Amino acid sequence: HSLICHYYSDRRKLSSMLVILIAAVDVLNAVTEFARGSMSLMCLEDETTRLAYWIPASYVGFGILCNCMSIFFYTVLSVVKTINIVNPFYRINDLMVKLS
Repeated sequence: HSLICHYYSDRRKLSSMLVILIAAVDVLNAVTEFARGSMSLMCLEDETTRLAYWIPASYVGFGILCNCMSIFFYTVLSVVKTINIVNPFYRINDLMVKLS
């Protein structure tokens, strides 16, 4: 949360926007993992508890989606930072990065 607040003031910059997105997706991923763990404990404690198949499947699917988005945003941030280090005066087209 504090990471998001720290970078929020510079949210117009591409790297700050990517860090905010990464932090938000990681928070969503943590919430998904917590929900999956809670469901597992609930089902283990009471053997009569049955969940509809789509409930755990949706949590697993959302978790996989969050992981893929996090990896993608980390990759884009790494490429942007590498370009900035190798060629510091190169102007990165923010629109093209946002469209990707």
